[in-house]
Amino acid sequence: MGNTKWIDGVVKEDASYPWSRVQKIYDIAQCHDWISGTMLRDEVACSRLAFLRMHRCSLADISASVLKGEALHETSHTRSAKFSGLYGLRPDMLDLHRHVVIEKKSSANVSQGAVLQLGFYCCLLAGASGLPWHGELYFFHKNRKRFVPINEDFAMSIEESVKRVIALKTAENFPMGIETGLCQGCSEQDFCGR
Repeated sequence: MGNTKWIDGVVKEDASYPWSRVQKIYDIAQCHDWISGTMLRDEVACSRLAFLRMHRCSLADISASVLKGEALHETSHTRSAKFSGLYGLRPDMLDLHRHVVIEKKSSANVSQGAVLQLGFYCCLLAGASGLPWHGELYFFHKNRKRFVPINEDFAMSIEESVKRVIALKTAENFPMGIETGLCQGCSEQDFCGR
């Protein structure tokens, strides 16, 4: 496993790919096979939201805004087939030729949690395949792409996020939350108590 370079749109080996940290993230995910990419996204958005969803206390299934958003997400673009064997992996698309995980977004306002989710998917695939995977955000309304490379700093952020998710899942107490702009439209308001 070595260096990643883009040659003719294909990922090639590169010594700067953070194999040691990526393998560590993969190993942690295999030991805690309940971790999913969406948990990393939720934990960044709101620890209370993530805690509720991790413990299957969610009103999302009956929230009109969530159901509408899910319907828009599912019908606005195609999704790659589900992948068996790697729990927590449900990317929008995979480019198997370039070794790129693609997440489709409707807006260029992408949260750090969504970028961590994408990076987590890349680490799972790299750890399982032994090939360097990177990410790409595709903004389908504007037909724009943003490449998200997996480097040492980003892999460290992903690992820290995975550790926060594990700590949150095993926490004995309901975490304190902070009121944000997301609270007003949150499907978990009734559980949250904010």
